[in-house]
Amino acid sequence: MHLTYRLPCKVRASSCYPDRNMLHFQPMPLLKRAAPFDDSDWLFELKYDGFRALAVIEYGGAQLLSRNGHPFASFADLGKQIAAALPSARAVIDGEICSLDKRGRPQFKNLMFRRGNPPCFFAFDLLVRDGKDLH
Repeated sequence: MHLTYRLPCKVRASSCYPDRNMLHFQPMPLLKRAAPFDDSDWLFELKYDGFRALAVIEYGGAQLLSRNGHPFASFADLGKQIAAALPSARAVIDGEICSLDKRGRPQFKNLMFRRGNPPCFFAFDLLVRDGKDLH
């Protein structure tokens, strides 16, 4: 999946926030189709029921941003877990914040109301690595 839209300038900088130059895009919006199709020129991904987010990782910290560029403050702990898992990374990753039930299925209501298992982040695409735009 490629990102095609520019991030609005509403993003606030923080001590672990990377260069704004790294954020010249936002997650690609979903498109409705009239009917399902199959084509060898396309890659298909499972649609997770959660919040689409960019994980911005730099300086030992990570921040999760909405598709409109707003920080997901309520998922700061998840950002810390991502940063701990990738301690030397400088990257932007496109993905989805989800809450999974006991059978591993995304449960949006659990995510909304912070019930059940803690949230997790499904990474779809590595967009920026060490300042290099990969999309």
